[in-house]
Amino acid sequence: MFDNLKNKRVLFCYHTSTSYMAPPVFSEQQVLCGPYIDNGIGANGWPTRSTRPFHVTEQQYDITKLVKSLPDHQKPEVVIVRADAFRDNFPMNIGQLGIPSVLILGDTQHGPCESYFDPIRTLLYYALSEPYDFYVSDHTRHHMHFFIEAGLKNVHWLPALGVMEWGLSPSAERSYKLTFIGNTFRHPSRLQSLLALENAGLGAICGTFSQNVAAEHMNKSLLTFNKSLNGDVNLRTFEACFAGTCLLTDRLPPQSGLDLLFEPDHHIVTYGSNQELIERTRELLLAPRRAFLIGKTAYLEAMQSHHPSLKVDQLSALIYGGDFPAIYRGDAEPRGRFDPTYPLAALMNRLACYELLQEWHRQSDHLTILAMPDSEPKLAQDLVDLPRLSLLWRDHQAPDSFTTSGVAAQITLAPNAQGAMASLVLAGSLDDIITLGTSLPPFILLTQRPTTTVKQALAERGFSIPHEQYGNLYSRNASFPPLRQNTPAEAEAEAETT
Repeated sequence: MFDNLKNKRVLFCYHTSTSYMAPPVFSEQQVLCGPYIDNGIGANGWPTRSTRPFHVTEQQYDITKLVKSLPDHQKPEVVIVRADAFRDNFPMNIGQLGIPSVLILGDTQHGPCESYFDPIRTLLYYALSEPYDFYVSDHTRHHMHFFIEAGLKNVHWLPALGVMEWGLSPSAERSYKLTFIGNTFRHPSRLQSLLALENAGLGAICGTFSQNVAAEHMNKSLLTFNKSLNGDVNLRTFEACFAGTCLLTDRLPPQSGLDLLFEPDHHIVTYGSNQELIERTRELLLAPRRAFLIGKTAYLEAMQSHHPSLKVDQLSALIYGGDFPAIYRGDAEPRGRFDPTYPLAALMNRLACYELLQEWHRQSDHLTILAMPDSEPKLAQDLVDLPRLSLLWRDHQAPDSFTTSGVAAQITLAPNAQGAMASLVLAGSLDDIITLGTSLPPFILLTQRPTTTVKQALAERGFSIPHEQYGNLYSRNASFPPLRQNTPAEAEAEAETT
């Protein structure tokens, strides 16, 4: 029988305020600390500690000094850290503690924005700087392979880690037909979907609430709308299922893992466009019994497979050598392979390109990317996990790596595709640029450092670099990303849901 965190003294370093998001409880003997935690006593009778007195920089603090400040009977036997791209919770000297350590890889699907430009690279650089024993992704399985490719070991997925279950069961009484719990701040595609529903006469009741109150509202709603930001399986996916509502959520690529957790039309209902969202909503409102049964089935699946107590058991199995679920293992994602001959600098360059396009995807209803034959195949393999992006490979034959990485079915061979039909072209050589002829896209992203000849060819075709932070992105009289102002209706709707 393996050990369990429930019987251990746990130090949990939390990245945000408990009023914003309730922290998971791994053990009754848990000390909670973090930059937004106040000194005090938690509900379990154990201390809560601010890390501010131990900060070396704005983001980093010395974890060993915090541990030394604890009495012996509260000194941890395991340390768990949740960090994300916001850089607020980066403890130092993890290796000096001499105890098992876990880094929960938080949100990397946001940005770039004014506060952080490189969300995945930010967290990856931190992960490489501290010798954690285990790395666990919760919402962003599709980004996990980057950490494996960087050479980190014991990188795995553990969905619903930290989701709260509020003791609700599916209610026969539904006060609302359709709700949306959350906001549209930095979620323009989500806002567009909500407006599409409203224009179709299917407006959702929207609001932002504390987690427990949000669960009560979803419990009283026949349908709950959700839309991911950038291919992430977000908290609302599980919160809606625990509330017993019928979840309408966007269809995600297989790399997200959503279909490994919930079966479409059995546990949840998925859509691929705003038009399909409208159609599915109307269908379910006309068949409320079916919607109720889908929500109830999701509730039973969530209770059986994703209950917070089970997640603690699964994390314990990972740490102490128990039976960790095979579908959660890092090597279950075919792109998650470490190649010691592939330079870290090349990975970081790919990530810079991916993060750039992830941000454009965040702002867009749909993108079409045309990848030229000499562009980096691995970048094409990276991009298939963005749900509102179509990828064309301009050749008669795909690289073998498309098959071995499991993405071949997600990339369309288009040997005669024209550059002008694409939102952006990925290019790797002068030949790629020449091949485009006069059918030019608004943007070309070079997947490797350009030579003088390539720069000259781009300049001759009217391309220039739009911003130094965008690296090897070239544009023709267009700003990147191509932003537009909200219409008055959109601005009003965003204000109402923020």
